[in-house]
Amino acid sequence: MMRIVEGRKTIGRIRSSVFYVFVAGLAGLASMAHTLPRPNIHDDGKTVDSKVILKSRGQTALKPEGVHVALEPVTGENRKGSLAARVGKLRNNRRLYLVFKDLHANNPPEVIYQVYLNLPKDKSAANHESHAVGTLNFYASQYGAPRPDFFFSYDVTDTLRSLLARKQLSEPLVVTIIPTDQPVKGSVPTIGRIQLIEQ
Repeated sequence: MMRIVEGRKTIGRIRSSVFYVFVAGLAGLASMAHTLPRPNIHDDGKTVDSKVILKSRGQTALKPEGVHVALEPVTGENRKGSLAARVGKLRNNRRLYLVFKDLHANNPPEVIYQVYLNLPKDKSAANHESHAVGTLNFYASQYGAPRPDFFFSYDVTDTLRSLLARKQLSEPLVVTIIPTDQPVKGSVPTIGRIQLIEQ
């Protein structure tokens, strides 16, 4: 994914900031649902158990060129087989969620970030679509300190099944996070934890 940043005029930054506030504002409103406590309950009224099966090693500071984060098995989960085997045997009433927690930044980065799973090295945008998870932003995050009650959660069950069918679900599972534009200098957007949760 190419981004031309050289020679950008101030007006370009202003327009980008206005667009960010508009889009991130909408995303921020939607993400507020993630801050509300809610029980894990299926349609039949039964409580669902959740468990973390993969996690990032530590916090992740996002970079203007993007970052690649390899998720590692939680202690004990690696004895239950590979991720590919787990996805292949996943019951119909279970789902897999990619979760980003403890988002914080020094100040607003004013960009949207695109999230991918096992993104190939091929730069072709056409190949990115099947690996895409969604977007995240720091509009409602805490500036200067993590905010534990704010997180992004994505149902990646179908994406992982698609990667498995195409023999692209290699391990470790790599999360790629790329900004759509140049982040504000000094914003230092950071994600405290990235987890893959079965529920």
